[in-house]
Amino acid sequence: MWLNRRDLIFFSLKVLLAWAALTGLIVFYGEWLLTPLFPLFKAIMISVVSGFSPTLKFIPAVDGGQLKLTVWVLSTVPIGTGIVMPKGIELSSSMHVLHGLVPIAVALSILLVWPVQSWRHKLLLIALGILTSVLILLATVPVLLVALLEMPFQEKAMQANALHQAPWFMDWMIFCEMGGALLLAFIGVCFCIGLQRFVWRMRASLLIG
Repeated sequence: MWLNRRDLIFFSLKVLLAWAALTGLIVFYGEWLLTPLFPLFKAIMISVVSGFSPTLKFIPAVDGGQLKLTVWVLSTVPIGTGIVMPKGIELSSSMHVLHGLVPIAVALSILLVWPVQSWRHKLLLIALGILTSVLILLATVPVLLVALLEMPFQEKAMQANALHQAPWFMDWMIFCEMGGALLLAFIGVCFCIGLQRFVWRMRASLLIG
């Protein structure tokens, strides 16, 4: 795609500029970006642990703010041998907004500067990028908050029984925190570029036909 090293360097600089702009957008408008997704976040949390009644709150701050999860345990949740989340307690966890949105900023930065043939191609690519970004957020943010909330109980269960198997969402949280979220972002970028090209090839073939 790139003809020489200079083109690659220029593209990288454009990605960095786009990333800086999107990071600023997150810092100032993080609440506006995340709040519309709260109902979906809550639905996913309830599907992960049915005994939870979750409440989400955005806590503003100069560095972008935090997303706080407060959970009311509606029924006793078994964790491991002799370890349970008792009914009626209130638990909370939180995450920095920038931490959750960094993979999205990276993906959209690449898509914003990706060379295409026309503005119509660019609009389609950005629209696909926004949709993919929402899917990545749904796959990462709710699970991270629930896993952080359950972590102390899972640690106690592992201390009580070395053979204790943590639930799948603990493994998913670790995967995302170890670079998996960024991997999802890059996979999303490749998917958006490939789908955009496929759509326009199909459109061209239909027009010719």
